[in-house]
Amino acid sequence: MLNRCEFHFYLMEKDPANLAALRESIGKEQTHPKIRVHLEECDFSKRFKEELDAIETRGKGIAPSFVFIDPFGYWIPIDLVRRVLKFPSCEVMVNLMAQPVTRAVRDHTKAENLNVLFGSEVWRQALGIESFSAQMEKLIELYVKSVGARWTTKLRLTGQTDYTLLHFTNHPEGRTTMKKAVWAITNKYGKPGSDQLLIKDNPDQGTLITPEPDLAPLSQTFQNDFFGKTFTRAKALDWLVEQDYLETHLHKVLTEGRKDGWLETSHRGLFGPSMGETSMTIIGGNLL
Repeated sequence: MLNRCEFHFYLMEKDPANLAALRESIGKEQTHPKIRVHLEECDFSKRFKEELDAIETRGKGIAPSFVFIDPFGYWIPIDLVRRVLKFPSCEVMVNLMAQPVTRAVRDHTKAENLNVLFGSEVWRQALGIESFSAQMEKLIELYVKSVGARWTTKLRLTGQTDYTLLHFTNHPEGRTTMKKAVWAITNKYGKPGSDQLLIKDNPDQGTLITPEPDLAPLSQTFQNDFFGKTFTRAKALDWLVEQDYLETHLHKVLTEGRKDGWLETSHRGLFGPSMGETSMTIIGGNLL
């Protein structure tokens, strides 16, 4: 990629001490003529808004961008997130401090901050939920709906504070690439039985990401959605974008389905691009 384009990193930090530490850290890294780092001491929300206003006034677009919003606290104007996502090839990742946000909902003095975060008073739908964890999950769900991106990938990081990294994109390739990244870091850092790396698309049922994942939920959902239908691998891959699994996981499910007899296809090789437009049909299995 560096043969074809440049990469610019724009880092915004309003604390002088943090900025100095960041500058020192970057100075220790090897440089590349096509990678440029820009540091600025500022409030990101104000500075970023100014740039977006100027770009829209000129009627221009933004170069393909990955915007990571990771402030101290949860002052994240949702309008900034929505505006970035309107541009093609632009994605946003937000570090949502789920625990502090949930505590804020229980503090009537934080209403204004929450209105900025959610863009409305939709967060009030979580009022009255007694369970802290259930209320936190509801708030994450409401935030995702408020952003309104086509796809959201959620990565939960637990420790002394419960964080939720939310990746928003309107492009299927962005969703697929982020899923690959999540599974890659989990295979490197995740531990079986650990809940440090956890995707929770369904508040009632989390998917524990481990190096050897349980593919039963994927298999069951796949059978439910395709039962009695004739489809191709391409159609199955389109369906997979919504799921928290990778193409390799789906191929394992298809292989098991053919072996167990609930998947019927004339294809006899490994599942992958080589099967082309060969059709498949789910004829039974766990659903019967």
